[in-house]
Amino acid sequence: PLPQRPGRGRNSRDLRKNPVKHFLRKSELNSYNTDTFLEFLKALIHDAENPVFLILDNHPVHHAKRVRAYVESLQGKLKLFFLPAYSPELNPDESVWGYIKYHHVGKQVINNKEQLKEIVYRQLRRLQKLPALLKSFFRHPDLAYILN
Repeated sequence: PLPQRPGRGRNSRDLRKNPVKHFLRKSELNSYNTDTFLEFLKALIHDAENPVFLILDNHPVHHAKRVRAYVESLQGKLKLFFLPAYSPELNPDESVWGYIKYHHVGKQVINNKEQLKEIVYRQLRRLQKLPALLKSFFRHPDLAYILN
């Protein structure tokens, strides 16, 4: 088969349709790097009419020179905010992982990495269907900054 032209095919459609899902899929394949993150940022702001505010942890990719240069080139269309170092209590992701660990993973015997992965993904898919539960993670007093 002929190689696909850039910007065509399933991966491009996924990226335009849902940049977060596309980014997570690529990250899952151990390809989380500056190029992947820049691709995500570009898709995230592609159709944005207003500035996009993104809160990030301090992963080295988030602070890469190319990322900083790209964000600066957008002249305020994308603003990155970084959580303080060593502050998991300020990251809502940690509430999600804590919930899954306490209520689901920690109560099962897990025999291998694939089984762990299956349980975690199943619970993440389940959480997608429970918006009230997801919203409750943001009501924690340490996360009030998000809602203000």
